[in-house]
Amino acid sequence: MKRILCFTGAVVAMACSGCGSSSSPAQGVSDAGNDATTGSNQPETGAEDADARQSTSRVPVNHRPSDAQCSTSAAPGDCAGAFPDAGCASDNDCTEAGTNGRCINQGGGLAAPCFCTFDQCLVATDCPHGQTCACHGAPYTGGHGNTCVTGNCRVDADCGAEGYCSPSSLAAICGDSLAGYYCHTAADLCIDDSDCSGRGCVYSTTNSRWECIEVQVCL
Repeated sequence: MKRILCFTGAVVAMACSGCGSSSSPAQGVSDAGNDATTGSNQPETGAEDADARQSTSRVPVNHRPSDAQCSTSAAPGDCAGAFPDAGCASDNDCTEAGTNGRCINQGGGLAAPCFCTFDQCLVATDCPHGQTCACHGAPYTGGHGNTCVTGNCRVDADCGAEGYCSPSSLAAICGDSLAGYYCHTAADLCIDDSDCSGRGCVYSTTNSRWECIEVQVCL
């Protein structure tokens, strides 16, 4: 059984097998669920909130001008080799359960087994109401195919003039770390992780804004 260690810190691109879901964070990509925060992860309040509010004129590191990438072909799988408990050994093994199957090694090394990933959607209308299609290669998808996620925007234009629609990671990163796509507004306390002094900039569905919180990471 693979051991899982959890600790707090900035959002980093770590993934683990057996953590309960299936993608990992990526950074610096302009391109997406679960609630991004809980009551135990509330930010500081009061006068410091006003000081921390971020100007929405700054372009976020990760945002999505369009979702055209969802209709393009994903890169081949990166499976590094077969293991006794592996779900696949190559993309040719991923043909029975979905569209555009690929065999990926989410663990990033020879110690982790490979498994198949498929596209759930090509456009937002393929997803349930209130969800959008996160494209392969987008931040926090970790090599997985197109996936339906929650959020309040699909692309930047949904957030108004000069607005930005960004992907938020989960507060606890272990496996599938993409929470959804959310607009930046003047109420935000951060725009990117760089605003958070070692913590993560994550969208709070409770407070309807981006906030700096401690993020748990599985190894």
